[in-house]
Amino acid sequence: MFLIPRGSSLGLPTAAPFQRLSRVADDVLSGFPAVAAGAGKLVPATDIVEDDDAVTLRMELPGVGSEDLSLNLEKDTLTIRAEKSQEPAAKSGQIHRVERSFGVFERRFSVANTIDADGIEASLADGVLSVRLPKSERAKSRTIEVKSS
Repeated sequence: MFLIPRGSSLGLPTAAPFQRLSRVADDVLSGFPAVAAGAGKLVPATDIVEDDDAVTLRMELPGVGSEDLSLNLEKDTLTIRAEKSQEPAAKSGQIHRVERSFGVFERRFSVANTIDADGIEASLADGVLSVRLPKSERAKSRTIEVKSS
């Protein structure tokens, strides 16, 4: 696989029932669905899709603007960091309930050396971050002709 989350639980079926229950509770109580349990840790839901030309990462980031988001590729690690700020309280009313989560999150992914680092592109639209990691030519599938002697 070209993109592997670092430091996260793989959610193997052998996980204890209480660990799975904890993850479900985190999903319910967090503004970002939790993938790995952790106090005060925001972990957005992420899809990773691979085709012949690239690996694409899509991450849900509702309420995060591009100015609050940073991506950094260092060696074989892609780090995505964002801050979701709480809106100031309304001056004319009283707050009765706050269920949305706010804070900083950072997520790291291992990137294979077959990714063309210079061609990586990122965009944010409708609360979804899309990161396209193109494969280098040597990583693409090709047919090799067998010559007879």
